[in-house]
Amino acid sequence: MLGDDLRTWFELFKGIVIYRPAPRGGHIADGWLNPMDIENRFKSEQLRFAGRPYDPSDQEQHEKLLDAIINYAGALVTCKLLERRRQMSPPSVDYRLTSFGRRVGSWGYGSKPGFKKRSLFFVVALGFRAYRFRTVITIGAVGWGILNALKFYAAAASWAEGLPFAAWSGAVVSVLIAIWIAIKTKVGGHG
Repeated sequence: MLGDDLRTWFELFKGIVIYRPAPRGGHIADGWLNPMDIENRFKSEQLRFAGRPYDPSDQEQHEKLLDAIINYAGALVTCKLLERRRQMSPPSVDYRLTSFGRRVGSWGYGSKPGFKKRSLFFVVALGFRAYRFRTVITIGAVGWGILNALKFYAAAASWAEGLPFAAWSGAVVSVLIAIWIAIKTKVGGHG
């Protein structure tokens, strides 16, 4: 189903907790993950990538995996499910779940993700697909609007041709009085 790939990558990010050494000893779990943490999960759990078991010695597969991690993480950041932290020293890109991401993660997991979770990722995937065609959609919407405006004004003009002169003069006088009242109230004059 459309969106299942996004959901699977989201669950990959959600399902990892990394404990890093603290400066004064011990470990902390601050929730930040870098692409190497995700790659380590592929190594340790012998997950498949692109239809093949992941082999870290295959440089081409390694680079494609890192590209996929960064691309899917970027998509999840756009959806506000992950947040990105860029450290300058040492240079790295880290990601962690947002509060919205934690809420979405509790809607189900694995082969039974739940209707809400599956629907959310379906809508997100549709949004990304529609975004690729945004110029075509914009041109179509503008063209459709112009067509509807022309049809409306043609119908209004044919309707207005049949009105008697008295109705037209009454409408024009009413509009002029409304404009005069609006100007007087804005300027502040009374009477």
